[in-house]
Amino acid sequence: MNKKLKGSFTVEAALVMPIVLFVTISLIYLSFYLHDKNRIEGTVDKALFKAMMTLKHDADIETGAVNYEGINDRGIFYLLIGNANAMEEDIQTFLEQKLSGGLLSTEVTKVSVTAGKLKVSIVVEGEFKIPIRGILDYFNPSSKLVIEVNCPIHNPAEILRISEVILNTGKKIKGMEALQEKLDKILN
Repeated sequence: MNKKLKGSFTVEAALVMPIVLFVTISLIYLSFYLHDKNRIEGTVDKALFKAMMTLKHDADIETGAVNYEGINDRGIFYLLIGNANAMEEDIQTFLEQKLSGGLLSTEVTKVSVTAGKLKVSIVVEGEFKIPIRGILDYFNPSSKLVIEVNCPIHNPAEILRISEVILNTGKKIKGMEALQEKLDKILN
């Protein structure tokens, strides 16, 4: 048996091992990136759902407990003239609290919440940090992770309530019946 090894194996291993190590480390950091991105997206989606429920019903964003007594105190036109700006801070605080831990390689740099009467928008920006130079260019040259979500607030009960008020008020206006008859003639 010939137990001699050729020197070419050493040279080949010296060329192949850095590539194997680079690919292995790249895959590890790719999994970190995907973990952080999915965690941020999941947290943003959860916060968006809670924000919609909080704006639609007077609810606590942490627990989701609806303040049923406060719903009628808001007034009939709350959907049109209500103030959603106070809820923005609660939603932003909720998001910052949930994103403060559990991320492997991403640092959240900015959380922005815009809550309107009919729409909620959330933007989360983060910076992906890798201690090894060159791997970051392999994933994403900008190293910025931006998650932006917009969602309309669907509240059919409130829309029906406002419509009923408008229709009932319209019936009490003088001359409305004559206008209604003319509209019926035009449409028929």
